Amino acid sequence: MDPTTPAIAVPGPDMVGSDEFGWSLPIDPGMWSIAEEFAEAGYDFIELRSGRSLVTVESVIDQHGDPQQCVVDELRDLQDFEEHAVIELGSDVAGERPAVMEAGHAWATYTIEPLAEERADQEYTIRIDCYTLVERGASLILTHRAPRYEWEGERLKGKALRDALELPSGNRRGGIIALKHPYNWRWIMIDKIWIGLAV
Repeated sequence: MDPTTPAIAVPGPDMVGSDEFGWSLPIDPGMWSIAEEFAEAGYDFIELRSGRSLVTVESVIDQHGDPQQCVVDELRDLQDFEEHAVIELGSDVAGERPAVMEAGHAWATYTIEPLAEERADQEYTIRIDCYTLVERGASLILTHRAPRYEWEGERLKGKALRDALELPSGNRRGGIIALKHPYNWRWIMIDKIWIGLAV
């Protein structure tokens, strides 16, 4: 290469993550936009949007760090939020596994059919992934939502994000576990997030 020829900078992926919990996620700025970012002691929140997909990534002190329990907790929150809806395990995609549990990671996919007449056209699919961040202390929760009848194509975007996710190596222990649940802001966000993409 001729040293007098200026190098052309090739843009790389943007990086989001948590200084406190040690995870990081490279995102393709051509594919995803960061709609919201928030961090406080013991809690991180990032909302990403791409086409008809909405992904949230949260570090949450839940006092257990158990992926299976985390998915169950998230389902209960979803049931509370969608109290007037039919929630079924699985998606409409043939062959897609509805739920899996493995060491340090569990996930489940649900199809939501709102019963309110004004939301009859807002059916959506959500996949909830939970990862252990701190043993007996904290979880990383990644949720991917997209309109029900577009899930087959949109789900691949979520897979690409999950495949790029970098978790901290080893078990993290320490004072972080003793923090109280910093959930006030989280509940505001859960109430705020709605699949406007489904309209």
